Amino acid sequence: MEEGIRDTSRGNATIAAAFMHWATRAFAIVVCLAVATTCERRDPPGVEAGTPSAPSANVSASSAKAAKRTSLTPVREMERSSSALALGRIGDETVAILADEDDAKLRVMKLPEVRELASAKLAGVPGHVLVGDDGTIWIAVRDADLVQSFTLTCSANGSECALAEGARIQTAKEPLALALADRALFVVSNWGRELARHALPSGEKVEATPLAREARAVLVSKDGRRLVIAHAAGSIVTTVSLSPGLPTREHHLDFRDHHLDESASIVIGDEPRFAGQGFALARAGDGVIVPMVLVYPGDPVPSSGYGSLESPYFPNEPVLVALADSSEDAPPKLRVRREVLPADKPRSGVERASSPKTPPCLLPRAAAADEARGSILVACAGIDQLLEIDATDAPLATSELRRWHLPSGPSAIAIDPRTHDAWVWSALDRKLTRIVLGSPGAQPDAGKAVVSIHDADASTAVASDTPLDPDWERGRRLFHGSLAPDGRACASCHPDGRTDGLTWSSPKGPLQTPMLAGRLSATAPFGWVGDSPAVEAHLKLTLDRLGARSLDDADLRALTTYATRARTNLSARRRTAEENRGRQIFDSVEAGCAMCHQDGGLRGDGSQRDVGTGGTFDTPSLRFVGGTAPYMHDGRYATLREMFVRTEGQMGRTRHLGEKDMLALLAYLRSLE
Repeated sequence: MEEGIRDTSRGNATIAAAFMHWATRAFAIVVCLAVATTCERRDPPGVEAGTPSAPSANVSASSAKAAKRTSLTPVREMERSSSALALGRIGDETVAILADEDDAKLRVMKLPEVRELASAKLAGVPGHVLVGDDGTIWIAVRDADLVQSFTLTCSANGSECALAEGARIQTAKEPLALALADRALFVVSNWGRELARHALPSGEKVEATPLAREARAVLVSKDGRRLVIAHAAGSIVTTVSLSPGLPTREHHLDFRDHHLDESASIVIGDEPRFAGQGFALARAGDGVIVPMVLVYPGDPVPSSGYGSLESPYFPNEPVLVALADSSEDAPPKLRVRREVLPADKPRSGVERASSPKTPPCLLPRAAAADEARGSILVACAGIDQLLEIDATDAPLATSELRRWHLPSGPSAIAIDPRTHDAWVWSALDRKLTRIVLGSPGAQPDAGKAVVSIHDADASTAVASDTPLDPDWERGRRLFHGSLAPDGRACASCHPDGRTDGLTWSSPKGPLQTPMLAGRLSATAPFGWVGDSPAVEAHLKLTLDRLGARSLDDADLRALTTYATRARTNLSARRRTAEENRGRQIFDSVEAGCAMCHQDGGLRGDGSQRDVGTGGTFDTPSLRFVGGTAPYMHDGRYATLREMFVRTEGQMGRTRHLGEKDMLALLAYLRSLE
């Protein structure tokens, strides 16, 4: 009997333990649902592609219990290029999928009322977002070197939605733009200078090919056989065949003007105009259009300002670069104000002197094709306007159709083919703007000397979770605003606080554009000749040289705050053994690098030196030097290795290094981020 009692007690204890285990788990689930942000699972970067993750923080208990769910679909099949904004459908409802940089979030907003349905905190600062045919949301995370994926489902009535994270795919440094083609996800990594093919659904990296600097956008050609990549610097557009090995071709856009000499023969100018600001692409018929800017940085001699302001034409002018799908060998066409001509053909110097009747688009940041109207839309920062331009090959002066005012900082466009509305995300004002394009038909402003500027139909603010320093936020607006009388902004030469890679005419002679982001803290003095003891003083001097409007003390302080603390959007990582060996060489007496460049090269020593380059110049910080070619004050050296060879004994000593040590030193310098 006692044994029977003991058995019964053991059974009751087991039942009690099981009940307590169940109750504890139930309580944890309730707590987790109540404060989901603390219970939400977040796999660390490097989780294998295809590994599922927990739902995002806004998954509610009621939505989890909903019997019927509706999944996301893209507004178009084969929406194969990316931007910071995409559109999708949940049943019959339209939603905007937004990559929110300031909050590091993925947001889903119901349209047209712009009501948030779901959001998810990301692993870092997002780049572009893309919706696949199966409804998968892919989003590049710039400073985490990965692509995250999510699925969106909503209750049958659309009142409650949830985002669940799926695969995470490791990438090269700073993934930014995405494309879907050939059963693969293609990732453009900007700082890593790489295009990678990832097989789907596994996410495995199959192959990769190197890219030129500042690759900012990618688009799949209409026939699906190649990718077109736009670059913010370097004066190129890249095409990549989707055949094995990803064969790559760079289309150079160094465009030259010509004039007639006294004998009436054509004389080609020595200095080309360079194409930059390639942040977006759009399909146009069977081809692709890239909104860019042609830049004339001036003759390599001293001048009164940056870019020879005494020139009879503006240093910067808008251009549409058109590439045809039909012929890989055909040079791109350049649609400038008065002409359309191949990129390899010089232009009459008479035509270049014409100035626009409306503010020029010198900071194109987004583009989208309106197939129904046969036009493209271009969002322009600086002037904060949306331009509608005829997609056919015509000069810009006769092909602009309409303009609309936009909130500050337009950076993405998406067109809803069902309602024929354009939606524009303006990141600086944090507003989503609706523009009713109307049905195809009359184009009232076509051919007019001055195109009227319309108001947008509606703009709705998107609330932020992240308070920003008011000075920093104001400075960011000023940095991207048109401050100079010719329409140029700080971002004209420093896209995202980086560099256009050009050497400009200046009062001090030819000087190349330095990178600002991440390089201005504790690196005084400033300027190539070290003539400014503080950032604020140098910015004031730069604005004077641009002929820009003067800023009051508050605005100058705000601009200084932003320039000093501009985001780099780059990840931190541990150095490799080779890079550590390079640091030892850098610090060695034999190499002599550390004699002038302190803290491992992150700071100059504050002195100015003549190293045999024709003058006395400041010793700069070497941070980000691996991504800021060309080198020296006038950009005379294309690579770091060429600079070492040409300055042997005048600026450090590397002749004694064997090949292995030279590669280690170069690897270390490229790691300075």
